[in-house]
Amino acid sequence: MRRVCERGEPLKARAILESALAEQPGDDRLRFVYATLLLQAADWENGLAQLEQVRASAPWSPVVEAYIGGAQLGLNRVSQAKDTLDAAVAQAPDDFYVLLKRGEVYCRLGIYLTAVEALERASRISVDDPVGREAVRRLLRFAREKSSGGFVRQVRARGIGFTFKWPWRSAGQQGSVGRTDQAWGA
Repeated sequence: MRRVCERGEPLKARAILESALAEQPGDDRLRFVYATLLLQAADWENGLAQLEQVRASAPWSPVVEAYIGGAQLGLNRVSQAKDTLDAAVAQAPDDFYVLLKRGEVYCRLGIYLTAVEALERASRISVDDPVGREAVRRLLRFAREKSSGGFVRQVRARGIGFTFKWPWRSAGQQGSVGRTDQAWGA
């Protein structure tokens, strides 16, 4: 199946999987592969439906939960994805894919410190998945940049007043306030 997809024939792979599922509807492994193929084609709703069937009939799997969270993100159900991935990380705190998707959902929510924590943990896990590792690397860089560039005012004592610095501006653009009523508009 993988070779068919790698040759650029996803429709053929989909047809093969649909035929196989018609013959073996209870094969959870086959259904999972079919779900991943649907998600790769951005068929979020049908992919999620297939994953929900796997979740209902197979033993709990962190990878299935990670894909469910990814499908929910694809459907813009960010709150559901957060709940799914938070529950998954509670049961599998060292699963690469759960941590990757959790980092992604927290980036989407704008909670970058939590995203950085999840992605750093994922980056320390050894997996043979260059695409996944690259996704972690890129998301981690993004989350770190966002978390360091947030709204932070650093007050520094200076003479009569104080200075303030906006972290996203260059160091030469600091402001100076002589009296606090100038800063707060009193």
